[in-house]
Amino acid sequence: MNRGAASDNKYHYRRITTEIEPYYLQPRPERRPTKMISPRSQTRGSEWNGSYLRTVSKDDSTHFEPPIKKYRVEERDDEVRTFAIHKKARDSRSNRYNNRSPTMKSYKTIEGLILGAFENRDELVSSSLAAFWTRAACLLEDDNKSPLQSMHLNTELHHLFSRTKVTLEEFGSNNLSQTLTAMAKVVKGGRKGSHYQIVFYDLLVGNGVASKDSIFLKIADVAVHRLERYDSQALSTTAIAYARIGVVPTFEDGSNLFYSIAIQAMKRISQFNAQGLSTLVWAFATVKVTDIHLFRMVAKVAMITLSQFNPQNLSNLVWAFAKANQQSPSLFKSIANASVKLMSEYNSQNVSNTLWAFSHAREYDSALFEASAKRTICTVSEFNPQELANTVCAFAAAKVSNHTLFNTIGDEAVKKLKLFIPQNLSNIVWAFATAGVAHPRLFDRVAEEAIQCLSNFVPQELANTAWAYATAKEVEPKLFHMIAEESLTKLENFEPQHLSNIVWAYATLKLPHQRLFEAVANIVIVRSKEFSPQHISNLIWSYAFIPVGSVNKHLYSQLESRVIESIEYCDSQFLANIGWSYAVANVNVPSLFSAKSHFIHAIVSRQNEFNLEALCQIHQWILWRKELKADLTLSSAFQQLCYDSYIAREPSPSAFQGQVVSELKAIGFEPKEEYRLPDCGYILDALVEVNGEQVGIEVDGPCHFAGQEPLGRMTLKHRQVLNVEGVRVISIPYWEWDESINKKEYLRSKLDVADVEFDECQWAL
Repeated sequence: MNRGAASDNKYHYRRITTEIEPYYLQPRPERRPTKMISPRSQTRGSEWNGSYLRTVSKDDSTHFEPPIKKYRVEERDDEVRTFAIHKKARDSRSNRYNNRSPTMKSYKTIEGLILGAFENRDELVSSSLAAFWTRAACLLEDDNKSPLQSMHLNTELHHLFSRTKVTLEEFGSNNLSQTLTAMAKVVKGGRKGSHYQIVFYDLLVGNGVASKDSIFLKIADVAVHRLERYDSQALSTTAIAYARIGVVPTFEDGSNLFYSIAIQAMKRISQFNAQGLSTLVWAFATVKVTDIHLFRMVAKVAMITLSQFNPQNLSNLVWAFAKANQQSPSLFKSIANASVKLMSEYNSQNVSNTLWAFSHAREYDSALFEASAKRTICTVSEFNPQELANTVCAFAAAKVSNHTLFNTIGDEAVKKLKLFIPQNLSNIVWAFATAGVAHPRLFDRVAEEAIQCLSNFVPQELANTAWAYATAKEVEPKLFHMIAEESLTKLENFEPQHLSNIVWAYATLKLPHQRLFEAVANIVIVRSKEFSPQHISNLIWSYAFIPVGSVNKHLYSQLESRVIESIEYCDSQFLANIGWSYAVANVNVPSLFSAKSHFIHAIVSRQNEFNLEALCQIHQWILWRKELKADLTLSSAFQQLCYDSYIAREPSPSAFQGQVVSELKAIGFEPKEEYRLPDCGYILDALVEVNGEQVGIEVDGPCHFAGQEPLGRMTLKHRQVLNVEGVRVISIPYWEWDESINKKEYLRSKLDVADVEFDECQWAL
């Protein structure tokens, strides 16, 4: 439009806020206009005479201007922009009325959208550019489901992107937040799918969404100066957009956009509705930006307006507070009560997110968990893999063992395991193991699926999967072999907890892996300062339970200072594990175990805290000190307590033991079964006299070995029986017994070469 000509008229177009659509009709100068325009223009209307746009003012004066198909003047904040779109006229006069310029929403394909916007690039303004990106995001979402396009309009798209980038300062607040939301949606879709999805993604990401030349940071630079004019919806929309792409724009003064948003949000907190409040804190929690004052204010407002929250709002709100580690017991209780009332309206995502939040925040509400369990059982077919895993994880973390729920979810998970990603596979077996709910079929199927994609497992998933199978006593040798091999390639990225958990799992299931244990030992020695007392305890116990030759002695010696430092912060079980493990490894550290050491002092000060199992371990440690003829400053009463605890355990003879004893009798021996040695308290399966010498016989089944290597407790017993009681021990391994054809000859051979056999079976003595 010729705005200069329009200004000559008494009523000009300075503040038009609506569209003037072309009105097609035969030239009739005498006809009055039929379409009203904004009162601000003081113009009654306009009509199309075939050649010119005729504008009629209140005084009935007429002004003619060159024709355009569509004209819009927009005012956003302090901006005034003119927008005109030209389109080739149709040849047919019958279609002249329908020959209006299309809006961005009218385009049905991404190619058409790009081409249409590019053809009118000179007339594009902020509102049309914002509409372009919004429509593009929608079309790309559907576009990923269709074949690749034949036209590649990369040049045209780059031009539109550049135009957007250089005109950001002209964008109003709504257009800016609209454009940001659309771009974030495209980036969130990832670099996959159709050609244009990849092109758009590469264009927006560039050198990275957080790089200096990123359009997202340029938008943040513009937005931060306008936040005072943003309404509540624009503030939450902006925060959500950056949260979706995981970017926290930071400025030169050290501040960031989220803190600026928080300040403005708190000023107008009363303007936020339920959705705005929940999504605002959701965005902050997602990018791990915690503004305590904002969360407290949101909690207060939410408590007042909670009746206005729907299930999605409630689940988003409680998830955000849990994710941000913001404690608000009263808010959690109110949300729990509201959720129970609305549980019939909760979908699978609402249920799993709400349960996760309550378990993560350790705010356990029995009514909520019960209602959620019922809802889950009824709608379990609607749960996706992540929701199935998160739900059982929440119940496991809350220590709520609902067997009906777990079995229902386990059965459903088996049907959908092909859709599970590594994290889901790891989490679901972790949950079942933690809750103590057996589901053998699920563990078998997870093992099969995990083997297929083990290279995609991160260290935590590898360690948690191994831990879960060990805790559930589900032995999968092939899976564990592959976990060990995969872990060896990623050990440098393992956290201390992951390292301690993975060796604990292999030790518990008696599945030795020499290279894995050696590699972990080397890392532990270098990074020992990073390990907590619990991690140290688990590691040392694991290496003692499955001895790995000389690695043990080196590892135990190198951990001396770390163990001493940890004693002050440890519990009674830590002390018992440390003492027993060093006894098995037979590594004497004077600074750790001397009469005046911190270790002895800790035992004395906590002697009333030891349980039965720990007292038995301390007894074996005392025997080790006697082996070394070391001074003991423990009271006689406490030593007797440990001894009594050890002998209190009832023996459990096996059928294998009965067979061996019967054969011993058949060849002329008179074995003493279940013979307890008086000084050490150990029980021998049988004690026989050979050539005037007392010889102990141990009938060792599979539970005494890791593969065909004896466990640490077995070597400790044999060594201490010899050194304390002076009785040599002969082991009858189960595989030798099974392979022997003549049992009597086998026993005679073992007993006739008792001295040599014992020397050959010292096993880490």
